[in-house]
Amino acid sequence: MRIKSAKELTPGTRLTVKLEVVEPQASLSLTAIVVESKEVSGGHSALVSFDDEHAKQQLESFILGADPSEAARNVEPARRPLVLAVIDDSELQRGIASAPFLARGDTVLTANDGLAGLALCLQREPDVVLSDVQMPKADGWQLLRMLRAREALKHVPIIFLTTLSGEEDRLRGYRLGVDDYLAKPYSPDVLMARVDRVAQRKKVGAHSLAPGATNSLKGDLEHVSLPALLGFLEMERKSGILHLEPAGSVIQLRDGRPIRAKSPLNDSANKGEQAIFELLDQSRGRFEFVPSEIEGPDSIQMPLGFILMEHARLSDERAKHAPG
Repeated sequence: MRIKSAKELTPGTRLTVKLEVVEPQASLSLTAIVVESKEVSGGHSALVSFDDEHAKQQLESFILGADPSEAARNVEPARRPLVLAVIDDSELQRGIASAPFLARGDTVLTANDGLAGLALCLQREPDVVLSDVQMPKADGWQLLRMLRAREALKHVPIIFLTTLSGEEDRLRGYRLGVDDYLAKPYSPDVLMARVDRVAQRKKVGAHSLAPGATNSLKGDLEHVSLPALLGFLEMERKSGILHLEPAGSVIQLRDGRPIRAKSPLNDSANKGEQAIFELLDQSRGRFEFVPSEIEGPDSIQMPLGFILMEHARLSDERAKHAPG
């Protein structure tokens, strides 16, 4: 694409590209980013990229001869640039976390400890907070508590970028209200996907598997296994309902002991021990535990320890009889 301009078009520059055809008359304007630029005789040549998926869909429809106005109606509105707070005592790590978002046009605010990060968020509410855990003055845990204690900031999604990998540490974070974890080192694409996911949840209000619940414990089974979560709830002698994905999967606990379970995976009427065995096979998806009084008869008679041992035995049996 040839662009005549007195201005130097350096890589990373965003510009609007207008495409026109004479017959049938149609035009389409899209935002692009300069990938490469160089001087040529009589002007300036720039290679641009349409890095937005919706823009690519519009461009494809336009090239194939579709009405661009019709293409626009079938495409979601352009993504609003995000405001992110990146908090880490390492300048290098702040740069690594910030780079992919700056490249796509988001606003990134940075701080080198939890106290400075809190001040940053009070000055301008971010869409998402990315924070290290181990920092001077105020660490990630303290920052999390301070943000959740403030009415204006308590719903801001927080992702910990950390080297901590133990389930105990992650459960602690979920108890305090962290939204997600990402272990260092990480892929920029994975980081952006996680940020976009929690930002979208905030936008549509999809924070909870149990709408209306308060004082719940929620997180991701990718970071804390279901056996570890059940063990924690048993140790704490918690009573309530553990909601799992897919929707409709629940385990009811009284004083930390599972007494009823329901799994929609195979049989919607499955509410006993077989259901909890099916749920224990899950290693991905969100969870949310809502404390409450649990009444009624017990459908599950085995203690948690026996449930976990029996599930392990059944898993071994399946592995032995699996093809290959």
